[in-house]
Amino acid sequence: LAGWATRGYVAWDVTGGRLVFLKHCWQVPTLTKEGDTLLKLKGVDVPFVLTLVCHGDVESQTTVTPGCWDKERDGEESTMKPHTHYRLVVEEIGCPLDDFSNSRELVQVIHECICAHCVAFNDAHILHRDISVGNILIIRKTKDRVVLGQGLLNDWDLSKDTEIKSPRQRDRTVRTLSFPIFQ
Repeated sequence: LAGWATRGYVAWDVTGGRLVFLKHCWQVPTLTKEGDTLLKLKGVDVPFVLTLVCHGDVESQTTVTPGCWDKERDGEESTMKPHTHYRLVVEEIGCPLDDFSNSRELVQVIHECICAHCVAFNDAHILHRDISVGNILIIRKTKDRVVLGQGLLNDWDLSKDTEIKSPRQRDRTVRTLSFPIFQ
């Protein structure tokens, strides 16, 4: 498995009787879970982040490719890491940033996500490390018959706790097609 094969769906929460967002992926089990990061962020009142409903590994679902590699390659050690099936459920169902309704909403949503990251970094010591158009959501709420957009900073799965000085994951360097040019 190359990558995390992340997928997301709108789902029905049978216990809460509401729509929620379900994200599932195949994650390296030694990495910090996104749900744990969301709990830490909420614990210090970081604004404009998703509200966790539940999260965890799917029992007995771990990739076997690294072990197969070892058998097929005469004991040559695989550089592939095993991945575990992981699921995360959050309350909010957002729209992508490029669905903004006007420039005011766009600026407001980006401002709120900058505030989220600022508080996350200063109070929770979490660096997002993957802020992009795809990781900023607009949540639309109606108040007094007026639709208001609110920004949420999403996808904290690649974040880093700045209080932990060791690398988040060893051997993370990826060679690109252009790498031989530099040799």
